Amino acid sequence: MKEQESLRFRKQEILPFMGKDGMRRIKDSTVVVIGLGGGGCSASLQLATANVGRLVLCDFDTVGESNLGRQFLHSHSTLGIDKVTSAKIALRKINPFIEIETISKPISNQILEDLYGRYKDLSIFVAVDKFEAHHMINNFCISHNVPAVHIAQLGYKGFVYTYIPGISVSTIKNAISIGFDKNVDEGKFDTEEQDLPYFAPIISIVCATAIVELIKVMTGISNKKTLANTFLIYRAIEHEDIFEKEQVNKPFFEEIKLNH
Repeated sequence: MKEQESLRFRKQEILPFMGKDGMRRIKDSTVVVIGLGGGGCSASLQLATANVGRLVLCDFDTVGESNLGRQFLHSHSTLGIDKVTSAKIALRKINPFIEIETISKPISNQILEDLYGRYKDLSIFVAVDKFEAHHMINNFCISHNVPAVHIAQLGYKGFVYTYIPGISVSTIKNAISIGFDKNVDEGKFDTEEQDLPYFAPIISIVCATAIVELIKVMTGISNKKTLANTFLIYRAIEHEDIFEKEQVNKPFFEEIKLNH
Protein backbone atom coordinates (compact mmCIF):
# COMPACT_ATOMS: atom_id res chain seq x y z
CA MET A 1 0.00 0.00 0.00
CA LYS A 2 1.03 3.60 -0.55
CA GLU A 3 2.20 5.54 2.51
CA GLN A 4 -0.99 7.62 2.66
CA GLU A 5 -3.11 4.51 2.27
CA SER A 6 -1.18 2.66 4.96
CA LEU A 7 -1.56 5.56 7.38
CA ARG A 8 -5.29 5.81 6.75
CA PHE A 9 -5.96 2.16 7.60
CA ARG A 10 -3.36 1.63 10.34
CA LYS A 11 -5.97 1.33 13.10
CA GLN A 12 -7.51 -1.61 11.26
CA GLU A 13 -4.13 -3.17 10.56
CA ILE A 14 -3.22 -3.39 14.26
CA LEU A 15 -6.37 -5.35 15.11
CA PRO A 16 -5.79 -8.84 16.59
CA PHE A 17 -5.67 -11.48 13.81
CA MET A 18 -5.42 -8.74 11.14
CA GLY A 19 -1.90 -7.38 10.56
CA LYS A 20 -0.31 -6.67 7.19
CA ASP A 21 -1.30 -10.07 5.83
CA GLY A 22 -4.96 -9.52 6.63
CA MET A 23 -4.89 -6.06 5.07
CA ARG A 24 -3.25 -7.48 1.95
CA ARG A 25 -5.96 -10.12 1.64
CA ILE A 26 -8.66 -7.47 1.94
CA LYS A 27 -6.93 -5.34 -0.68
CA ASP A 28 -6.69 -8.33 -3.03
CA SER A 29 -10.40 -9.13 -2.67
CA THR A 30 -13.36 -8.35 -4.91
CA VAL A 31 -16.79 -7.96 -3.35
CA VAL A 32 -19.95 -7.92 -5.44
CA VAL A 33 -22.60 -5.79 -3.71
CA ILE A 34 -26.01 -6.79 -5.04
CA GLY A 35 -28.64 -4.18 -4.30
CA LEU A 36 -27.75 -0.52 -3.64
CA GLY A 37 -30.65 0.28 -1.35
CA GLY A 38 -30.29 0.74 2.40
CA GLY A 39 -28.35 -2.49 2.91
CA GLY A 40 -26.10 -2.18 -0.11
CA CYS A 41 -25.27 1.46 0.64
CA SER A 42 -24.36 0.68 4.24
CA ALA A 43 -22.31 -2.36 3.20
CA SER A 44 -20.49 -0.55 0.38
CA LEU A 45 -19.55 2.26 2.73
CA GLN A 46 -18.15 -0.19 5.29
CA LEU A 47 -16.30 -2.20 2.65
CA ALA A 48 -14.77 0.95 1.18
CA THR A 49 -13.60 2.14 4.59
CA ALA A 50 -12.14 -1.33 5.21
CA ASN A 51 -10.13 -0.81 1.97
CA VAL A 52 -11.49 -3.75 -0.03
CA GLY A 53 -9.57 -3.63 -3.29
CA ARG A 54 -12.48 -3.83 -5.72
CA LEU A 55 -16.21 -3.28 -5.37
CA VAL A 56 -18.66 -4.39 -8.05
CA LEU A 57 -21.95 -2.55 -7.52
CA CYS A 58 -25.04 -4.16 -9.05
CA ASP A 59 -28.50 -2.56 -9.12
CA PHE A 60 -30.92 -1.68 -11.91
CA ASP A 61 -32.88 1.03 -10.06
CA THR A 62 -32.59 4.83 -9.95
CA VAL A 63 -32.46 7.09 -6.90
CA GLY A 64 -35.87 8.26 -5.66
CA GLU A 65 -36.93 10.68 -2.94
CA SER A 66 -38.13 7.89 -0.63
CA ASN A 67 -34.65 6.32 -0.74
CA LEU A 68 -32.84 9.23 0.89
CA GLY A 69 -33.96 8.51 4.46
CA ARG A 70 -31.94 5.31 4.72
CA GLN A 71 -29.73 4.86 1.62
CA PHE A 72 -26.72 6.82 2.85
CA LEU A 73 -24.67 7.00 -0.35
CA HIS A 74 -27.42 8.71 -2.33
CA SER A 75 -28.30 12.39 -2.01
CA HIS A 76 -30.61 15.10 -3.29
CA SER A 77 -28.08 15.90 -6.02
CA THR A 78 -28.22 12.33 -7.40
CA LEU A 79 -32.01 12.00 -7.58
CA GLY A 80 -33.07 10.28 -10.79
CA ILE A 81 -29.71 8.76 -11.72
CA ASP A 82 -28.69 5.10 -11.52
CA LYS A 83 -28.12 3.96 -7.95
CA VAL A 84 -24.82 2.33 -8.90
CA THR A 85 -23.56 5.61 -10.37
CA SER A 86 -24.75 7.59 -7.35
CA ALA A 87 -23.02 5.14 -5.00
CA LYS A 88 -19.80 5.20 -7.02
CA ILE A 89 -19.67 9.01 -6.84
CA ALA A 90 -19.98 8.91 -3.04
CA LEU A 91 -17.52 6.04 -2.56
CA ARG A 92 -14.87 7.71 -4.71
CA LYS A 93 -14.86 10.63 -2.27
CA ILE A 94 -14.54 8.27 0.70
CA ASN A 95 -11.76 6.03 -0.63
CA PRO A 96 -9.88 6.90 -3.84
CA PHE A 97 -7.60 3.86 -3.46
CA ILE A 98 -10.15 1.21 -4.49
CA GLU A 99 -11.51 0.09 -7.86
CA ILE A 100 -15.26 0.39 -8.45
CA GLU A 101 -17.17 -1.34 -11.24
CA THR A 102 -20.88 -0.76 -11.82
CA ILE A 103 -23.56 -2.98 -13.36
CA SER A 104 -26.89 -1.25 -13.91
CA LYS A 105 -28.87 -4.42 -14.60
CA PRO A 106 -30.90 -6.91 -12.55
CA ILE A 107 -28.66 -9.63 -11.12
CA SER A 108 -28.65 -12.87 -13.10
CA ASN A 109 -26.74 -16.13 -13.33
CA GLN A 110 -25.07 -14.81 -16.47
CA ILE A 111 -23.71 -11.76 -14.64
CA LEU A 112 -22.49 -13.93 -11.76
CA GLU A 113 -20.80 -16.36 -14.15
CA ASP A 114 -19.04 -13.46 -15.88
CA LEU A 115 -17.76 -12.01 -12.61
CA TYR A 116 -16.69 -15.45 -11.39
CA GLY A 117 -14.68 -15.92 -14.58
CA ARG A 118 -12.94 -12.55 -14.31
CA TYR A 119 -12.08 -12.23 -10.64
CA LYS A 120 -10.40 -14.46 -8.10
CA ASP A 121 -10.90 -13.96 -4.36
CA LEU A 122 -14.55 -13.17 -5.08
CA SER A 123 -17.22 -12.82 -2.40
CA ILE A 124 -20.77 -11.50 -2.49
CA PHE A 125 -22.94 -9.26 -0.32
CA VAL A 126 -26.67 -9.60 -0.98
CA ALA A 127 -29.29 -7.02 0.01
CA VAL A 128 -32.15 -7.40 -2.44
CA ASP A 129 -35.91 -7.22 -2.03
CA LYS A 130 -36.95 -10.45 -3.70
CA PHE A 131 -36.32 -13.73 -1.92
CA GLU A 132 -36.22 -15.46 -5.30
CA ALA A 133 -33.04 -13.49 -6.01
CA HIS A 134 -31.56 -14.51 -2.63
CA HIS A 135 -32.25 -18.16 -3.52
CA MET A 136 -30.72 -17.83 -7.00
CA ILE A 137 -27.55 -16.16 -5.70
CA ASN A 138 -27.22 -18.70 -2.87
CA ASN A 139 -27.52 -21.59 -5.34
CA PHE A 140 -24.80 -20.01 -7.50
CA CYS A 141 -22.48 -19.55 -4.51
CA ILE A 142 -22.98 -23.14 -3.38
CA SER A 143 -22.26 -24.55 -6.83
CA HIS A 144 -19.18 -22.32 -7.34
CA ASN A 145 -17.81 -22.27 -3.76
CA VAL A 146 -18.16 -18.49 -3.44
CA PRO A 147 -18.57 -17.06 0.08
CA ALA A 148 -21.50 -14.71 0.63
CA VAL A 149 -23.52 -12.90 3.24
CA HIS A 150 -27.21 -12.07 2.88
CA ILE A 151 -29.17 -9.49 4.84
CA ALA A 152 -32.75 -8.30 4.92
CA GLN A 153 -34.66 -5.88 7.12
CA LEU A 154 -38.31 -5.11 7.62
CA GLY A 155 -39.96 -3.13 10.37
CA TYR A 156 -37.96 -3.61 13.57
CA LYS A 157 -36.34 -6.90 12.55
CA GLY A 158 -33.38 -7.84 10.40
CA PHE A 159 -31.52 -11.05 9.58
CA VAL A 160 -28.04 -12.17 8.56
CA TYR A 161 -27.27 -15.40 6.72
CA THR A 162 -23.66 -16.40 6.01
CA TYR A 163 -22.50 -18.91 3.42
CA ILE A 164 -18.92 -20.16 3.78
CA PRO A 165 -17.90 -22.96 1.37
CA GLY A 166 -17.01 -26.16 3.16
CA ILE A 167 -18.49 -24.95 6.45
CA SER A 168 -22.10 -23.92 5.86
CA VAL A 169 -24.61 -26.77 5.87
CA SER A 170 -27.88 -24.99 5.08
CA THR A 171 -29.29 -23.10 2.11
CA ILE A 172 -30.78 -19.67 2.67
CA LYS A 173 -34.19 -21.04 1.68
CA ASN A 174 -33.99 -23.56 4.50
CA ALA A 175 -32.64 -20.94 6.89
CA ILE A 176 -35.54 -18.59 6.20
CA SER A 177 -38.07 -21.38 6.70
CA ILE A 178 -36.50 -22.17 10.08
CA GLY A 179 -35.82 -18.59 11.15
CA PHE A 180 -39.27 -17.28 10.27
CA ASP A 181 -42.66 -18.94 10.63
CA LYS A 182 -42.65 -21.91 8.26
CA ASN A 183 -45.91 -20.61 6.81
CA VAL A 184 -44.65 -17.08 6.17
CA ASP A 185 -45.67 -15.61 2.85
CA GLU A 186 -42.36 -14.49 1.36
CA GLY A 187 -44.32 -12.34 -1.08
CA LYS A 188 -45.14 -9.87 1.68
CA PHE A 189 -41.46 -8.90 1.76
CA ASP A 190 -41.56 -7.82 -1.90
CA THR A 191 -41.13 -4.05 -1.69
CA GLU A 192 -41.88 -3.57 -5.36
CA GLU A 193 -45.55 -4.29 -4.70
CA GLN A 194 -46.09 -2.87 -1.22
CA ASP A 195 -45.24 0.17 0.87
CA LEU A 196 -43.31 -1.59 3.64
CA PRO A 197 -41.62 -0.09 6.71
CA TYR A 198 -37.84 0.28 7.06
CA PHE A 199 -35.63 1.81 9.74
CA ALA A 200 -32.10 2.95 8.87
CA PRO A 201 -30.41 2.10 12.22
CA ILE A 202 -31.54 -1.52 11.98
CA ILE A 203 -30.22 -1.77 8.42
CA SER A 204 -26.87 -0.48 9.70
CA ILE A 205 -26.78 -3.01 12.55
CA VAL A 206 -27.41 -6.08 10.39
CA CYS A 207 -25.08 -4.80 7.66
CA ALA A 208 -22.25 -4.23 10.13
CA THR A 209 -22.69 -7.77 11.43
CA ALA A 210 -22.65 -9.16 7.89
CA ILE A 211 -19.57 -7.18 6.84
CA VAL A 212 -17.63 -8.41 9.88
CA GLU A 213 -18.46 -11.95 8.74
CA LEU A 214 -17.32 -11.22 5.19
CA ILE A 215 -14.04 -9.68 6.32
CA LYS A 216 -13.40 -12.66 8.59
CA VAL A 217 -13.71 -14.86 5.50
CA MET A 218 -11.44 -12.62 3.39
CA THR A 219 -8.69 -12.52 6.00
CA GLY A 220 -8.82 -16.14 7.12
CA ILE A 221 -10.21 -15.22 10.54
CA SER A 222 -13.16 -17.46 9.63
CA ASN A 223 -11.34 -20.30 11.41
CA LYS A 224 -12.67 -18.53 14.50
CA LYS A 225 -16.38 -18.71 15.36
CA THR A 226 -18.56 -17.52 12.49
CA LEU A 227 -22.26 -17.36 11.68
CA ALA A 228 -21.83 -19.97 8.93
CA ASN A 229 -24.34 -22.35 10.48
CA THR A 230 -26.52 -19.74 12.11
CA PHE A 231 -29.47 -17.67 10.98
CA LEU A 232 -29.05 -14.50 13.02
CA ILE A 233 -32.19 -12.47 13.73
CA TYR A 234 -32.08 -9.01 15.30
CA ARG A 235 -35.22 -7.69 17.03
CA ALA A 236 -35.12 -4.06 18.11
CA ILE A 237 -38.38 -3.25 19.92
CA GLU A 238 -39.30 -4.94 23.20
CA HIS A 239 -37.89 -8.27 22.01
CA GLU A 240 -40.73 -8.73 19.56
CA ASP A 241 -41.26 -8.44 15.86
CA ILE A 242 -44.18 -6.66 14.25
CA PHE A 243 -45.05 -9.75 12.20
CA GLU A 244 -44.60 -12.30 15.00
CA LYS A 245 -46.32 -10.79 18.03
CA GLU A 246 -46.35 -14.05 19.95
CA GLN A 247 -42.56 -14.15 20.18
CA VAL A 248 -42.32 -11.57 22.94
CA ASN A 249 -39.62 -13.41 24.90
CA LYS A 250 -37.06 -13.63 22.14
CA PRO A 251 -33.68 -11.95 22.81
CA PHE A 252 -32.42 -8.94 20.88
CA PHE A 253 -29.99 -11.18 19.00
CA GLU A 254 -31.11 -14.74 18.37
CA GLU A 255 -28.83 -17.38 16.84
CA ILE A 256 -30.88 -20.12 15.22
CA LYS A 257 -28.65 -23.14 14.61
CA LEU A 258 -28.95 -24.74 11.19
CA ASN A 259 -28.40 -28.46 10.69
CA HIS A 260 -30.15 -29.29 7.42
